[in-house]
Amino acid sequence: MRIWHISKNHTCRIRSTGSGNAGVLQSLCAEDRLPDKAPVLALEDELTLTQMMKVMAEAIAGIMWECAAKTYASPIGMRVTKDGEEVYTRLSEGMGAPNLEWLLRKEKVVNKTGHSSFCVFLDSFGNDKYKDMIDDETYGVVGGSFTLVINNEVSGTFTCT
Repeated sequence: MRIWHISKNHTCRIRSTGSGNAGVLQSLCAEDRLPDKAPVLALEDELTLTQMMKVMAEAIAGIMWECAAKTYASPIGMRVTKDGEEVYTRLSEGMGAPNLEWLLRKEKVVNKTGHSSFCVFLDSFGNDKYKDMIDDETYGVVGGSFTLVINNEVSGTFTCT
């Protein structure tokens, strides 16, 4: 539940000015202040499970779905993976392949870095640390995908759009 608390209280206002990740990253308005990534990193450390069964993933995803549905008026897509396998996927009516592709792009960031896509987004400003992913449109360097940590290892993702 605290995942939504962090995202609701630390949202960047973004205007799309281009295509792909570079357009998103360049679109942050100068007057906007980037949120501190320390709470996001602390949450990654705090949210560690000792096991994850399909029924647990479905229950957590269901809670996340309800929170997102109450928070956002737009359609929702959600996906949970564990050990490279899809555990749960749900798309609002009218969503399709492009939305699923967007979920996969965000997941790819978590799988490569071991950090949430929002943390990577915040960490990418003012340096070239994640330039390879920003320039590669198969990655989604934006918020929306969070680490699934089991026994102190990133074992999968919780992703929404």
